Amino acid sequence: MRKIWLKKMDSDDTWDLLPQDKNGRYDPKVTGCPFSSIKGMGYKQAITQNQVETEYFISKILSSNQPITGIMYFKDDNHIKEFQEFIGDFRNQLYLFYSPSGDYEAGDPISAPFYKKVVIAQADKTETDEFGWYQISTTFSTQDDVWNRDAYYSIEELSAVGEALVYPYIYPYVYGGRNALAIEFENKGREVGCTVKIKNNSNNDLSNIEWFIDRDYVDYYGVLHEHADVQRSKWNLILSEGSELVIDSNPLTQEAKVVYSDNEAQNVVDLQEPSWDYINFVRVMNGKNRIVFYIENEDISINFIYREQRELI
Repeated sequence: MRKIWLKKMDSDDTWDLLPQDKNGRYDPKVTGCPFSSIKGMGYKQAITQNQVETEYFISKILSSNQPITGIMYFKDDNHIKEFQEFIGDFRNQLYLFYSPSGDYEAGDPISAPFYKKVVIAQADKTETDEFGWYQISTTFSTQDDVWNRDAYYSIEELSAVGEALVYPYIYPYVYGGRNALAIEFENKGREVGCTVKIKNNSNNDLSNIEWFIDRDYVDYYGVLHEHADVQRSKWNLILSEGSELVIDSNPLTQEAKVVYSDNEAQNVVDLQEPSWDYINFVRVMNGKNRIVFYIENEDISINFIYREQRELI
């Protein structure tokens, strides 16, 4: 049984759009309202073709952020007022979460629900129907053409890293004669940017900050390529106690900075490795990925974040 709900961007308040009990019936104890005749939850793209004699070839594929529409049902005026209080200003942007199977666990990077950013573009109220319910035809304007979910991997103490028993997993080992920490995970969506945060918690300065990401994939001919498409990142700086290096490779928010213990920040783009062997702003590819950090000491914390982007139907 799928689940759909709205969430405010500035709080944990939610509004369930399929408030059902385990038997699929409307559950009035849940904060929300029934949403039916739903359209626009899937995927849409425009395909441009060109002709050569009698044959055609695809020259362009452009995805579309189609609106999500449906009918919201309210049992009385107080129910509508409750929804209006949840929305506040109708110009506010919201998260619309979607779990196709209805199975998810908050905070789990694998089963986390998908979402799109939306704004209510239209809401038209009718008179009550034969059962006494108000039907409101509603249109959500979307700011994403595909569904997103955020994956977080956080290591606070390297000495506490566990064994490689569950996939995806995190494990320490020696790579090329250097101490390293690897995170293996699978991205089932599109190639995307990511954010890497490394904080020095020790009394000693941290230098030689470097990592790389690669992937395993099977090509068109069925040949397995392991640890392929290597992207390397290196930053020629010294990270003092309490300082954090932040590298964001997402196109709209790309940055490289060091945040010091007093919360002052410094742009460090000029301190990236200039060699052609290093891309520095690495990206997460489709398939089984592995990101490897070279570690000079154990008293650091690492946060690795990316947004999985997938087409759903």
